[in-house]
Amino acid sequence: MNEELSNPADGTKVGGDADANPGAPVKSDADVAFELEPAPEVVHSPPPKSEAVKRAIELEREQMTRKSSLHDDDDDEEDVQPLTEPLLRANLQNSNFYFGLAGVLLVAAAYFGAANTKPNQEALPIVISTVYNAALHSGTGLVAAWCWSKIEARPLGSWRDVLARMSVGVCAAWFFFNMQLGLELKLEEPLLGLAAYLCVLIVLMRWTPKRAFRVACVHFALILVFFLAMVLHVWASTGN
Repeated sequence: MNEELSNPADGTKVGGDADANPGAPVKSDADVAFELEPAPEVVHSPPPKSEAVKRAIELEREQMTRKSSLHDDDDDEEDVQPLTEPLLRANLQNSNFYFGLAGVLLVAAAYFGAANTKPNQEALPIVISTVYNAALHSGTGLVAAWCWSKIEARPLGSWRDVLARMSVGVCAAWFFFNMQLGLELKLEEPLLGLAAYLCVLIVLMRWTPKRAFRVACVHFALILVFFLAMVLHVWASTGN
């Protein structure tokens, strides 16, 4: 007896007696094996992204790259601020406290200036000069901060809070200027005063060292302008 194989796909018989069903097609075993194999799965690729989506992704990558480069340049996140952020943040207040702290430092600076006068000098002119210079250069410090806010194209913030913190920095600098450490180089006092001034700007203003140094440079330029103006005034008055 001849065996028949039926194809479940189309119901055709393979092998067996061809005379039993002369009209049926006869398929080989290879054809049957090929037809019985499962059909391969069709993997549908995602549709191509539109130009708008591609452009949005590129812009996001550019912004991330720019932000990381700004972080590397400034070494601090604070300088990466929107232009609407003031130079002195709005949450940094307590100006009365810092004016009081500046007053304490000014009294200490005046005391050291009077205590370190030479035997043939009077102490009162040193005290008056200390108070005058501290008040004058606190004002020039406020102007320097205002000038730098215009350079960065951002608002200054509360001028009273800026002035209070700048007064602390100037009085701290004058405190070290009037100290006499007794060292040979005579440069320790000015260097300590400048370091104290920069530390106050960094800590109280919440500025980066780079921004504090730049504001200090503008401040020094204004002090130099005032000094030259005073020298010219004395020269014009005396005629020498």
